[in-house]
Amino acid sequence: MSKLQNRFHALTVSEQRHLVDEAIPNRVSLIEQCVREAPTFGRLTAAAIHARALAGFLGIGADRTRLWVDSRYHDHGSGESYEVKVSNIKNGALFTQDELDALPAVDQDAIRVGFDTTNREFAHLTFWSDPANQQPHGAPSDNYIHDLANRVSRFAQTVIRLLHQRTKGL
Repeated sequence: MSKLQNRFHALTVSEQRHLVDEAIPNRVSLIEQCVREAPTFGRLTAAAIHARALAGFLGIGADRTRLWVDSRYHDHGSGESYEVKVSNIKNGALFTQDELDALPAVDQDAIRVGFDTTNREFAHLTFWSDPANQQPHGAPSDNYIHDLANRVSRFAQTVIRLLHQRTKGL
């Protein structure tokens, strides 16, 4: 995946307001609704993917072992990016590595597990043998959805709390 240093063009004030006042709150509401209701694969997919997008907006990247500052932008072709980060909004600031390192261990774990879960369970079609959590034909066991819901919920709640902290006053 190619990454760029900057967006293709700056956001206007009205575009910034739309993101802060409508687009982001709508995503947060959708995530909260999806984790509040009985878990289904569809609801958890929506919550996980949107939480990961909001983490990227905050400049947070992660895998199963570490967190990092993700300040670069996805290349949408021809060296152009339309991705938005909090730093594209007046007075918005990305998380720094020191801030990520200073997060409580429970938050760091929720983010790492959330990114890993989102990648393995939702963003990519994957399969691995896990007899403890699978039926004989490979489908998830009945209890697996609740474990998945717990991981997604912890991730989503952590990202939403960090989002509210970082966007307060924008």
